[in-house]
Amino acid sequence: MTMNMDTFMGESQYLHALRLMAYVVNEEFQTTVNTIVTPLNGDHIGCAIKSDARMRQKALASEDHRYGTKPRPALNLDVVRCCVAFGTPDALKAGVLALVDHFNTGGRGTGAGLGALGQVQNEFAWSEEEAAASFHVRTLHVYFRVDFGGTYGEWMARDGVRERVDHYVHALPENPEQSMFQWRRDVTAAVACLTSAELSTTPVTMVCEVQCVLRPWGVARHHMQLLSKVAKATSPEELFQEFAAVPLATHASWQLAEEDCVDVARREGKAKPYTGTGRCVGAYVQLTDTLLTVFGVSAVAQGVRSALFNACWAGWVAAVEVALAVKGVDVNQTDKDGGTPLCVRCCVLWWWGGCWLYSL
Repeated sequence: MTMNMDTFMGESQYLHALRLMAYVVNEEFQTTVNTIVTPLNGDHIGCAIKSDARMRQKALASEDHRYGTKPRPALNLDVVRCCVAFGTPDALKAGVLALVDHFNTGGRGTGAGLGALGQVQNEFAWSEEEAAASFHVRTLHVYFRVDFGGTYGEWMARDGVRERVDHYVHALPENPEQSMFQWRRDVTAAVACLTSAELSTTPVTMVCEVQCVLRPWGVARHHMQLLSKVAKATSPEELFQEFAAVPLATHASWQLAEEDCVDVARREGKAKPYTGTGRCVGAYVQLTDTLLTVFGVSAVAQGVRSALFNACWAGWVAAVEVALAVKGVDVNQTDKDGGTPLCVRCCVLWWWGGCWLYSL
């Protein structure tokens, strides 16, 4: 499956494919690093995959990846990452060499040669002036091209992997800047890519980062993480996005949210028929189907737009398909301003394209 990189939509879909695969392999990477460094008296500090919000910020920030080669999310070398701390410089050196030896030989005897040491950023070599900019906390960043031992097709068939993929797919957006229909659209495209025939025989490899520190600096680094994020933010908006989170219960999911919306729509519909069709702007197929069944798609009563109109405006293809399947739907139905569903979609695409070009 080919993702169109002419617009940021394609890069957004690639971003989800990258994060999805990182989500799948992260546990194995953390376990592997822990197994290597623990016998050498190293402390493994696991980490979640890089956030959606941070990857989008870096893709558009001029000081990061804005002018890089597309797909720009691929320029993140630390989507999968962890930290290891050692008590002495000699122990740190031994730990790094053990990691290099493991990943340079493929690690498990299968796919030998696919794993490799990539980039190294040695902050221990900084001058005093350079180190002062990071409050003298020095870290050895080591990036490995990790062979995860199997093709995409084989990984997707493993026990528990599809459950992890489904968990990512059905969770609500973790990034408050992404609407539900944007998130769902791009995640769906990402899954189609990862499960495609083209990737089925491709080995799963990914660049992963290990940050190596001495224990005193590791403690200081942990306590300074909050201040570091504040110092690195280039604007109040970027700082807000770094800490913003969708306030969801731990059991929240796409399905539960859709069921809640269906219940609300049914209650509203009893009192105000037709007005509920505005909810078709979301990415909920079940909700759209319910609204069409209860309220219908005809008659723009008192200027209220139809379900088909609202689904076209939002650009949620699945909702449009559901609306078009209803018998008797009028695809040329106009709103109070004389616009049709196709007309409004064209206007939205024109406006969105103009804003995207302006953002570059």
